[in-house]
Amino acid sequence: MASPKSFLVSIDLNKNELLNAAIQNLATAPSNPVEGQIYFNTTDKKPYLYANAAWICIGGDIESLANATNGGLIVTNGTGPNVTLKIDVDDSSLELSGTGKLQIKASGILNSMILTNTIALNKLVQIANLRLLGNVSGATANVVEVTVETALTDDDTKIPTSGAVVDAIAAALVSAVKNKGGYNAATNTPDLDTAPSGVKNGDMYTVTADGTFFTVALKVGDVLISNQDNPTLVTHWTIVERNLDQATETIPGYAEIATQAEVTTGTDNEKIVTPLKLKEEEERFYNAKKITSRLFFTITGNAISNSWDFGHDFDDDYVVVEVCDAISKDTVITGVTRLEGRVNISFNVPPASGKQYLVVIVGNYDTIS
Repeated sequence: MASPKSFLVSIDLNKNELLNAAIQNLATAPSNPVEGQIYFNTTDKKPYLYANAAWICIGGDIESLANATNGGLIVTNGTGPNVTLKIDVDDSSLELSGTGKLQIKASGILNSMILTNTIALNKLVQIANLRLLGNVSGATANVVEVTVETALTDDDTKIPTSGAVVDAIAAALVSAVKNKGGYNAATNTPDLDTAPSGVKNGDMYTVTADGTFFTVALKVGDVLISNQDNPTLVTHWTIVERNLDQATETIPGYAEIATQAEVTTGTDNEKIVTPLKLKEEEERFYNAKKITSRLFFTITGNAISNSWDFGHDFDDDYVVVEVCDAISKDTVITGVTRLEGRVNISFNVPPASGKQYLVVIVGNYDTIS
């Protein structure tokens, strides 16, 4: 079994759960206890708490439960007195059965049909045509009649029929984008900007030859989408440009994002470097130029002091600190405060005179000149 860790400061879990934990198991109570200390007694199988200078069983002392007359319940405990629990009923709406069960009498129900689970629909209030019972108010409320609409509208207080939904979808598809083929911007074929005819809302054309559309220059691959029936102005159209080339130092266009490996290699002049990849590459280069070192300090207890400061000259204050017992070399848990250029080690209780601990501080030195 591994040596237990010695905690020389309190543990603050910040309201997080302590999962799968077991308290100390002992056959007899531990010596020299402090207020609030707990342990589990393996002899009588009960947990104990030390309070007011005495060990108190916190597991309770109930030993048995038994039936009593008239439906009573007897609770037997170790220290007494025993407790008898009795249930009184009015015998008009509640009764005790012959087997001692508490049950509701038939006469205690206003409508006996509830007992047989046979409430019929005709027992409910009648409602008007195209209505449902429900609640669309957004809050807890009584059940009300909700309108069922046959023509879809923007109303959060109504429920549509499936026919209303189908009709709305069909109407929306009428104005959907329709691919009408190519458009030669050099010859205005088909005619879209001089005397267009038969063009409908949603008609889409892909430019197949460079040219002008009204006064707008178009390139092969650009897309025209009509915003209305019989468009006559350039503002009646949506123009989607496709004429982008590979971006250079002098020509705007599209560019590919470099991978981290390509950023590290640094030979590709046609891809873009993102801020994140640049930062990661800088950190990789910077960390490659660092060396890691350790500093050792010794704490010798005097039964008075409970705090020690140790200075360092590492590059930053994010150093790794570990405190070990000087004899067993086991790690102990103390308070550690990282300050500018130094580390503070603290104990809840001052270490005994002569008791020694080793403090190890690990950090980086920057070798870049």
